[in-house]
Amino acid sequence: MNTKISINNVTKRYGDITIIPNLSLEVKEGEFFTLLGPSGCGKTTLLRMISGFNSIEAGEISFNDKCINDIPAHKRNIGMVFQNYAIFPHLTVRKNVEYGLRQRKISKSEIDRRVDEIMEAMHIKEYADRLPQNLSGGQQQRIALARAIVIKPAILLMDEPLSNLDAKLRVEMRNFIKQIQKKFEITTIYVTHDQEEALAISDRIGVMNLGILQHVSYPQEIYLRPKNTFVSTFIGHSNLFLASLKKNEIHFDGGFVFKAPTLKTNEDQNIIVGVRPENFVISDKGIAIKIESVTFLGHMVQYEFTSVNNITELSQTTCFFSEETSEDKTLYKIGDTLYIIPKENKINVYDINKLLIS
Repeated sequence: MNTKISINNVTKRYGDITIIPNLSLEVKEGEFFTLLGPSGCGKTTLLRMISGFNSIEAGEISFNDKCINDIPAHKRNIGMVFQNYAIFPHLTVRKNVEYGLRQRKISKSEIDRRVDEIMEAMHIKEYADRLPQNLSGGQQQRIALARAIVIKPAILLMDEPLSNLDAKLRVEMRNFIKQIQKKFEITTIYVTHDQEEALAISDRIGVMNLGILQHVSYPQEIYLRPKNTFVSTFIGHSNLFLASLKKNEIHFDGGFVFKAPTLKTNEDQNIIVGVRPENFVISDKGIAIKIESVTFLGHMVQYEFTSVNNITELSQTTCFFSEETSEDKTLYKIGDTLYIIPKENKINVYDINKLLIS
């Protein structure tokens, strides 16, 4: 079942409009790879190109180094799980799960064995004779997942499979999907716009925007060292500050000077500094801010602020810093003015969209 997916310089066009321009990517054998990005960024289009539902205008897609461009969708040995489940409402759970095997003319004894095995793994065996309409959304999604895996696909493709579920069930199902994927060792590409979901479930993530892979890496690196300002603000929240780099010092507008970490350049230039909300400390000097709102989140308190000297990047509408909840910590109030300093080893420094920090 372990299959490597190679995508080499693929292009997707609709008429004169290019949706995906010259994209390349390699998904490792048995990897859980997530395509993450906003609506309309091209992630579902790319998934449909891999599945064979969309044409490829240029480039090549290969499974284990075998080009599949001209292989019809139904012959690519792919399991698909959709947002709307796509299970048959008039068939029982068991008949839904065994449907793909029947299409492949597999013997009844083999069908029974494989269906029993997968239904046991999915914890849906007790619902075998029920119709899908009598089951919850999470149970229906397990049926869809069982039907996709029981055929022993080379690749599993999942398109926003949890978006119709409530928040608690999404967390339960994403953990379950990860466990099942590892159990059967199926190379999987998972599409979502949910950043938390992607960070929790993925071996690696490809962040997409405008049909371009902005950053491909492991979840921790993408969160801690995003390659550009789009990734830094799409994955979680980053506060972006306008500043200048002078002799290895960062000069914020308003007079605050901050020692630069090791950078990939020694040139003096205008820069953008990205800081996560949790990576500030309160000080008697630093960046002057005014508290605009206070939100208690249980384990932490989140403060929305504006820069007194207007040094935040112009396209950013909100800025935040956060502190862990503690009985001995001061809760700041709306209207309070204070100073914050970024943690030196936690900042990211950008020249336009280029990451400068090493």
